[in-house]
Amino acid sequence: DESSVFYRRSTTQGASWDPEILINDDGTTTDQWQPSLSVGAGNVVTVGYYSRQNDTGGNLMFDYYSRTSYDGGASFQPSVRMTTTSSSVVLDANLATCYHGDYDTQTHGLGFAHYLWSDDHVATPDIYTYRTPAGTDFLPVSAPASQRVCSPTSAQYTIDLLQFQAFSEQVTLSTSGAPPGAITSFSVNPVTPPGSSLLTVNTTAVPASSTSFQVIGTSSPSAIVHSTQVQLTVDVGVPTAPTLVAPADGAVELPLKPVLSWSPILATTGYGLEVATDPGFTNVVISETALGDTTYQPASNLMPDTTYYWRTTADNSCGTSSASAVRNFTTGIPRVLLVDDDNND
Repeated sequence: DESSVFYRRSTTQGASWDPEILINDDGTTTDQWQPSLSVGAGNVVTVGYYSRQNDTGGNLMFDYYSRTSYDGGASFQPSVRMTTTSSSVVLDANLATCYHGDYDTQTHGLGFAHYLWSDDHVATPDIYTYRTPAGTDFLPVSAPASQRVCSPTSAQYTIDLLQFQAFSEQVTLSTSGAPPGAITSFSVNPVTPPGSSLLTVNTTAVPASSTSFQVIGTSSPSAIVHSTQVQLTVDVGVPTAPTLVAPADGAVELPLKPVLSWSPILATTGYGLEVATDPGFTNVVISETALGDTTYQPASNLMPDTTYYWRTTADNSCGTSSASAVRNFTTGIPRVLLVDDDNND
């Protein structure tokens, strides 16, 4: 067995080390190599690695496996195969023939370990991903994690209680740091994982604001506490109209792709823009919505020597502002330089 994956840990900041643990539990003499490792909440350790254990005859085809420790790396659960089909190594003729792309990595988030690796089971090297549970008891997760509402509309979040290792204690939900004036309530409380509850935030008395706050779950009788962060933005009324900045009203000889800009407005989700060839905007040549910036440049040329009129609006969850004051500009005439090749003029 020329290649295996081992794990060692130190609980003394490197002054001493525990005995190594053999990660691949295949019991074969095939190769295992190129591990990745990450540590998540609750000191959950996960290891990913390549393995040829399913090709006991030729030691060539490979798969991707993972192992999880729920006690900080003191012991590991049985390995989990993440690939569904064994893969041969396909060498890219455009690269060195000794090379195979190694995109293996992993990270923890929302109660799972997320793995990324490369294999060739569909004949070319591709990137794949998989996730495995990485919790020891429960974890609250919000969907969506962010809401934007117009007061007095209530914001609602579905709080899912993920379950790990058959955890079955009841979990009482609460909030901390909600915006001033907010009234929070849960449709079901407590919740037994796996389960969910609808969090409603009454915003009638909430001023215009953007707040991050915590949804907390506390189990009983073990008093295990986990939380998740949610975001709430409350708009109170439609935004004010933007002020046009550039070009100046009545500007002439502008490029055929002029840059238009206006003042930013607080508490907006985007801007609208109209450009027309008449002040009544009956012949609109540019109409944009949900612009995220306060500058705009047309993708294609406007007509030369033409007067254009333009205006903007601002949006939020309460609606659209009134239109800005209207300005106009006139495009220039492209100039052509004539060259007399005979006289080098």
